[in-house]
Amino acid sequence: MEKHLSPRPTSSGPALPSIGWLAGPDGSPPHMADVLSRHGYTLTHVQTDIPGNCQIVIIDCRHVSLASAQHFLSGLYSGDTVQSIALYGVPARSGYEQLVSWPMVKGIFPDECNNDHLIKGISLMLTGENWFPRRILDDWLERQRNTMVPPILTQNLPELTDRERQILWHIDMASTNAQIAFSLSISEHTVKTHIYNIFRKISVRNRTQASNWVKANLRKVEA
Repeated sequence: MEKHLSPRPTSSGPALPSIGWLAGPDGSPPHMADVLSRHGYTLTHVQTDIPGNCQIVIIDCRHVSLASAQHFLSGLYSGDTVQSIALYGVPARSGYEQLVSWPMVKGIFPDECNNDHLIKGISLMLTGENWFPRRILDDWLERQRNTMVPPILTQNLPELTDRERQILWHIDMASTNAQIAFSLSISEHTVKTHIYNIFRKISVRNRTQASNWVKANLRKVEA
């Protein structure tokens, strides 16, 4: 269910770019509709489903928990359509910053972000560019350099169940056991059992090696 917020009528002409806003049950901050409309955008309050005309969906991290944001992104990742996602009001050095690893996350706006930076970031995202603070990009790059090892290509892929493949994709996206369990509606104990069996089948010892295995094998096979 979604609610369209239009502070003032617009004249006839091309449809204005629509920005979806995912927040708590009270919806998006009222002043945001006015801020966006002054720069030529319309605001749509998103609760679950995303209207097809939304070009960017902003997750308001001040009112959406990290687990809920992860679950929302997981649903988009496994669906047919992937919107450009921005995270707004992101606390410094928080788990939300780790969501930069999701491919559909194209922008991050820290909690100290002002309206001018928000509008500039949205305008660049609409042209296909990313909008990330330099510190977050530096941290992400450093993590990648510290964890990546050369992937090993397997000639004969082991037989994996559909559930095991789902869990491997989540491991590749750096999801925790709790996040995997929540996304797939199974217990953490079941997740641990699957991971044990997966590691045995693909001959890896940890999640980093499993992620590298996915990059070298599953992504090429299922692309």
